[in-house]
Amino acid sequence: MLVAPVARAWVPDLAEDGRLGLCTGALSSVSGLIVLLGSAGTGTLLDAAWLPPAVPWVVLAGVTAVAVVLLPRAGGVATARSRVRVRGGWSRSSPRP
Repeated sequence: MLVAPVARAWVPDLAEDGRLGLCTGALSSVSGLIVLLGSAGTGTLLDAAWLPPAVPWVVLAGVTAVAVVLLPRAGGVATARSRVRVRGGWSRSSPRP
């Protein structure tokens, strides 16, 4: 959910000429598959009657905590790679050198 808008913005810059539709469709398909797997896993975890009631919520909170730790911070890796060279030019979303 957090990565999809950024990935969709990069597709026109990263797609080869004539492949924009294919790349957009592939991104949407992969995103949908990830959502399907995540929803199925969460539903299975919440429906597991053999687990104590707090365990599924602790697991979901742990997944959220791991995501927060892994996200780049301002001033870190994300800004160091702000200029991305794409197909002989610079991406539209980054400043020119």
